Amino acid sequence: MNTNEISKVGYNPLPTTIDDITEDNLRKLIGQSGDVSSGGGLPRLSINHSTEDDDGNSIPRGFFMIRNSEGRSIFAPKVMYRPFVRTFMYSVWDNDNNQFGSQTIQSRSMNDLFYDTSGGLKCGKLAPDKLRTLDEHSPEAVLQKGIKCVQVLYGLVTIDVGQDATGKPASVKNQESIWYVRGSSFIRISDWVKTLEAQRKLMPTAIAELTTVKGKRGGNIYYGANAKTIKFGKFTKDDQELLLRFFSAINSFNNGIMDAHRTNKKLKDDASDNLLEARLVGNGTNS
Repeated sequence: MNTNEISKVGYNPLPTTIDDITEDNLRKLIGQSGDVSSGGGLPRLSINHSTEDDDGNSIPRGFFMIRNSEGRSIFAPKVMYRPFVRTFMYSVWDNDNNQFGSQTIQSRSMNDLFYDTSGGLKCGKLAPDKLRTLDEHSPEAVLQKGIKCVQVLYGLVTIDVGQDATGKPASVKNQESIWYVRGSSFIRISDWVKTLEAQRKLMPTAIAELTTVKGKRGGNIYYGANAKTIKFGKFTKDDQELLLRFFSAINSFNNGIMDAHRTNKKLKDDASDNLLEARLVGNGTNS
């Protein structure tokens, strides 16, 4: 499958210049607008669910966590966040091997085709109407629950009052980051982005306060994220350069996914062809 064929079915590499792009088109490029029924080695923003780190330090559960430019983990109950790009992707986590069993490309619209590393689409996720026909206790239903849709946000994190793993005061300012929004955070963050679109505000001009929300399911306590816009700023020339770096990270990630997709799709196609040939020979068709 060449680049032109990919573009026709939903994989559109992001641009390397945005000088002549209108604001409406920029909204689509950064995943702000549109139907919404690993990130180039960037520091990852996440919510900490552990009580202790690998060095035995007691760390605050339910706090946001990000590594600073020196590689130290910084924790805080709230962060100031400026979003630049939002994408969506599907993934399946392999608990036995402690790694992703399958991942898709990152795309800006839920209507796009999500090519995956297994040579298929959406890691095998079924459409909602087909999901409803499954017996919830069936093996297939269990497999489907393991396929997660994730929002991936690229942006800047600022922590004015935080701490490191030893409890010492620490801060970060405008730290470039990648944030995988899943679980209970998914709808809240999606709804927040919709408020920016409703106000016709460009996503990178928003500065939000992120806080965590504590929840309980059965005997398990979990934490999700909430976002509240504090103010709006300007989208500068420096911001354009940062946006292009984020685009480059997304393109690099997607290129890696597509390489694996092509390889495994060919293996599947070859295996299917060999199986068909074996059946034909067994039936005496080729004699």
